[in-house]
This record gives sequence, structure tokens and C-alpha cells, in this order.
Amino acid sequence: MGENIRKSFLFVIFACFFLIGIVFSFFFLNGKWNEIVFLMILVSLLIKFLFNVFRYKFLYIFLSALLGFFCGIFRYFLHLDYGSFDVGFLSKYFSFINGKIDFVFRNLLPPPYAGFVKGLLFGTKNALSKDILQNFKETGLTHIIAVSGYNISILIVFCSKFFGFLGKNCKFFVMIFLIVLFVLLTGFSASCIRAAIMGIVGYYAVFAGRQYLPFLGLIFAAFFMNLFLPTLIFDDIGFQLSFGATFGIVYFYPRLEKSLEFIPDVCGFRSAFLMTISAQILTMPVLLLNFGNLSIISPIANVVVLPLIPLAMFFGFLILFVGIFSLKVGMFFAFIEYAILKFVLFLVNLFANIPFAYHQINWFTPEIFFVYYFVAIFFMLKRLVLRY
Repeated sequence: MGENIRKSFLFVIFACFFLIGIVFSFFFLNGKWNEIVFLMILVSLLIKFLFNVFRYKFLYIFLSALLGFFCGIFRYFLHLDYGSFDVGFLSKYFSFINGKIDFVFRNLLPPPYAGFVKGLLFGTKNALSKDILQNFKETGLTHIIAVSGYNISILIVFCSKFFGFLGKNCKFFVMIFLIVLFVLLTGFSASCIRAAIMGIVGYYAVFAGRQYLPFLGLIFAAFFMNLFLPTLIFDDIGFQLSFGATFGIVYFYPRLEKSLEFIPDVCGFRSAFLMTISAQILTMPVLLLNFGNLSIISPIANVVVLPLIPLAMFFGFLILFVGIFSLKVGMFFAFIEYAILKFVLFLVNLFANIPFAYHQINWFTPEIFFVYYFVAIFFMLKRLVLRY
């Protein structure tokens, strides 16, 4: 194991046990003894795997795990005593920029398409009607109007080309500034912060000439966010869904793709289907427990609709950038964007009206929830640890 990989692996162990320490503190203070038993069994199995694989280096791993666990407990109790730093107040200073964005979209696109494209780019849903939001919910497509890693990727690629004339170091800091500005504009949602941190880590890896490991970026994002606000892991369903979907894609998608590589990937349909299934493996229990929603049509709807979203986001960013300087020039691209968004909403409405595509589930209990994740995490830990 190389030096950089060894340090990264020790950080992953520290960060994971830091999160475990926070979870343990929450369960202990709230008297959730069944959950504590599940957690301790899982920790015991993880330590056993680590010992079997890294017998001669186990001391460093054990110390990293122990330090992370107690740091997590300390951080949670520190939060109970002093609270956490709130950066939400910063967003009010960007109301002028938000007003300009609204002005451009309102003048280039009619409702509800102006609100829809803003939802695609910045994750805002307040401009969409309840009927449209319900259609997205019933088809399992709500995630496309929430900020994700793709938004950050589009921003990085677009700005890398636009600021290509700058030096390497200068472009790096400009990119970091723009990503932070984007987070401010989206109102500090959990999914946006997660995507921004992973984007910054990934961009830094490219900048420094290192290999980017999405799993490492995901763990770092979870650690960093809960370091500042330890209650995110319990109180913010958006945090749970964002990390569940991303981790599911990072872990399960390559394995499913390898197993089904004999199926032709016509127009990217196979990739879209497998990505949807991978994300839903770890997000479905959260949705069932909190909302009782089960969308049967979701995998098919995602396969059909998702290929159109990158195109819609690209033209959305384009008309915003052009429209700031000239609404007349932006109008040309707005016609293309209008056609794409209209077709997307037509498809969403079509799938939402298919009979028996959406069900309410009332039997999914917290006990089933924890057993499901216990089995899933046990399986993933076994595979991940044995890789090293």
C-alpha cells in the first residue's frame, strides 16, 4: 500500500468512526438501545475485517478508529452545549444576484419553464406548482430539481473553458470561488454542499496531478459537513438522500455495469437504468420510512428523462450567461431550452398518469429500516475492506 493510499485509508477510517461516534451519541442520549446493538455489532464486524486484512498494521488503524470515535462523541456533546456555526445568514447578501437570475429567466421563458430551469440549475422548487412537484414525486424524478454533482461538474467544465487563458494556480482559486458562490446562491442545501465539496476535492486532485477517488471525496464531504453541523446526519433528509444516492452510485454502479456489460448501451439507456437502480438501493428505505412513497415507474422514467437533463442544464446555463448581457441574443437559445423543458414536463406528466405507478407503503417500520441498512452496510464493508 503506497504512502498516499495509506494516509487516505487512515483518514477514511478516522472519518467513518467520527460519524459512528456522532450516531452512537445520538442513539445513547435518546435511549435507542436496539439501534445501539445494531451499531455495535456492525462496528465489531468492521474491526474484525480490518484486523484480518491489516494484521501487521492494525495498531495504526485501531488508533485512527478510536480517535475518530471519541472525536465524534466529543463533537456531538460540544454541539449540544454551544450549538453550531450558522452560515445561512450569508445568503441574504446575494439577493441581488438571485434577483438578476430571476429577471433573466422570467423574461426569456414563460411559466412554469422559468421556475423549472431554475430548479434544474439551483435546486429551487418554490416557482413550481404543486401538481408539477407531485408528478416529479410520483415518478421518482424529484432528484433532477435538486442540486447534484452534475451541476458542479457543468460549472467546472464551463468555467474551465471560459477562464482557460488564466494560469493554472489562478484558475484553481477562481474555480473554488465560483463553486462557493454557487453554494451561496443555492441556499446551503445539503446536496449542494456535498456536491461542492466533492467537486473541489476532485478538481484539486486534477490540479495536483493525483488520482481522484469518489469514495474518498464522499467520505470527506460527510465528515466535513457533520464536523460543522453534527445533526445533519439525523435531521436533514436531504443529506441522507444525497449521500445515499451518491454512495449507491459510487459503489453499486460499477459492479452492476460489469455484470451487465453484455447488454448493449443503446443511447445510454442501460447506463441511466443502472445508475437509477444503484441510487435507489440506498435511498429507497429513507423514502419509505419518512414518506411511505414507492414509485414503481421510477427506473423507466429515469431512463427516458435523464438523458435530456444534461442538455436542459447546458442551455439553462447558456441562456443565463448570455441573457445577463443581452436578452435578445439569449432569446435564440431560450427557444431551444423551451422545447427541451416542454418535452421533459410532457414525459413526466405521461409517466405520472400511468395506473398503479405510485403506491403508499405503510408497513415499513424503523426495525425493517435498520435491518436493511445493517445488511447493506455489512455487505459493502466486506467488499470495500477486502479490496485493500
